[in-house]
Amino acid sequence: MKEHKCAICRNKFMVGAGEFVENDTEGSPVCPACYSEAEIICGYCHRMLTKDEVESPEVDSDGDIMCDDCYSDHYQQVCPICENYFDKATRPDDYYFAITKSVIDENCIEYNGKPMIPGLYKALKYPMYIANCVSGFESFFDDSVELIKKHDFSGNYFCVEICDDCLEEIRRC
Repeated sequence: MKEHKCAICRNKFMVGAGEFVENDTEGSPVCPACYSEAEIICGYCHRMLTKDEVESPEVDSDGDIMCDDCYSDHYQQVCPICENYFDKATRPDDYYFAITKSVIDENCIEYNGKPMIPGLYKALKYPMYIANCVSGFESFFDDSVELIKKHDFSGNYFCVEICDDCLEEIRRC
């Protein structure tokens, strides 16, 4: 038996060998009484939500409650341009991405039999390209993307979705 101190009620509790100890979002142990009374537990990592997360919890596509970390892991990504988090596109119509000249030149990327133009692209359908685990990117499917605006970005971007704010900024340039 090992003694733990509950992160919520601060009472001591014992856990026998082989028994599982529940943890809060910071990894601190929580006694069985507090854990069973907890109303909001992440459906993915099974940790209790923080006070901030409880006030406005994130939910998945099935309506199950998620902590902020799990929501970010499953539904968000970082924009390669501004480095802010944003919700990933769920449909091709909402998926905009950048391809830079350096990436095109390095990988000899073509589209519909012609060299690809650096710029902002919109996905027209999924899947957009063929890739494999050995050689990586192979080619775009015909008529799967559309050039929205010619633009050479300063980084090395390839099919990385960009956020709406950066999309609008690029369109205005």
